[in-house]
Amino acid sequence: MKKTFLRALTLILALCLMLPLVACGDPEVPPSEEPPVPEQVVTFDESLTIIYAQSDGEYAKSAALLLREALHPVLGYRPDTVTDRAFRGDVAANRVVFIGGVTLLNKSDEVLENGFTIALLENGAWLRAEDSLTLYMAAKMFAKQWPTEAYGLKDGVLTLSNTMCKSLQAKDIGANTMISVMSQNIRCANDAGGNYISDRKGRFKQLMEAYQPDLLGTQETTAEWNRIFDEYFGGEYGMVGCSRDGKNATSGEWNTILYKKSRFELVESGNIWLTSTPNTPSFTEGALCRRICTWAILTDKLTGEDIFFANTHLDHSNDTVRGEQAAYLMEFLSDYVDEYPMYLTGDFNTGNKNAPYKTITNQLNDAHKTAEVDASTVDGTFHNYGSMSPTEIDFCFHNDMSQAVAYRVLSEKYNGYVSDHYGLIAYFTVK
Repeated sequence: MKKTFLRALTLILALCLMLPLVACGDPEVPPSEEPPVPEQVVTFDESLTIIYAQSDGEYAKSAALLLREALHPVLGYRPDTVTDRAFRGDVAANRVVFIGGVTLLNKSDEVLENGFTIALLENGAWLRAEDSLTLYMAAKMFAKQWPTEAYGLKDGVLTLSNTMCKSLQAKDIGANTMISVMSQNIRCANDAGGNYISDRKGRFKQLMEAYQPDLLGTQETTAEWNRIFDEYFGGEYGMVGCSRDGKNATSGEWNTILYKKSRFELVESGNIWLTSTPNTPSFTEGALCRRICTWAILTDKLTGEDIFFANTHLDHSNDTVRGEQAAYLMEFLSDYVDEYPMYLTGDFNTGNKNAPYKTITNQLNDAHKTAEVDASTVDGTFHNYGSMSPTEIDFCFHNDMSQAVAYRVLSEKYNGYVSDHYGLIAYFTVK
């Protein structure tokens, strides 16, 4: 009896020990890790051609030329630079760097979250981006980093590997932190030929949707236009300004400033008259209208730094009057020019060879001249609804705390003209 009991107990214990194995089944086998991507290296010891996408316009062209000049000291020659539409050779025959959405490649690799990608090809590399401006910024970074000992220059020979591509494309190129500054004389009047304000306001809305500026300075703005701004853009943009007839006036014209609320927070704003009595509605002697400057100090939410934005409209009488107004303007701005990154937009009613312009550029820089890329397709801004060749009287100025990356006269039509002036936009990086 005792032996029978012991055998039964032993069997029960054995079954208990087996139960976890039955319940759990086979022990889980950890999934095998994906094998690492083998290192690939392309050596650029053959003739190199840079092919850029014609569809990306001036940005891709400037990017290609920038890279060509950066590689010249390393390669000992300037690589051939050509658009994808003009290229007639065999892309597989030589070393090639493609820039932008070239038509010669049957590839659709996704662009990374930071807006651009550098990919290694069997015989070269391909740089592409989500938009043309980001493409230029990525090419600028690529041109600076690639031909260095830290990246592609190995024992005097230019190379590129997939590991180096990953390292480069992980860098923040700053395209997402650039400040875009737009200027637009909105035209105060209802003009014939399909150019009533009711006709043009929808075109202006399309222009704003196309470029989405961070900052906008407007001229010839009326109370009606301010209501349109609030209706169309009030949710996205804050507005500051007053009439040149007085701070509480509803008549006259404004130089209304719009700022993107998701990007900036308003710290302070104000208005001055361009006269010896800047805080009182007043005329410069000989002027046809009162003229003002509207200004704002704004905190950039991306960086926490403050910037200064001013917007003005000089008189349409003569350069003597405009020269005095420019002097009053710069006397006011001089108190801020060394303290903040500064941007000044406006309709200056004068050209870049005249005295008022020179008064301003004694302290500020013309973004049209300092921009690394000029993507304009016309030479001027005032066109009188297409009845004359555009003349450049609208400008965007900046101080030395910013670098102008790109500039463009906004000459697109939206089934008609936005105004009798083309707008302009400039993109800046803060130093």
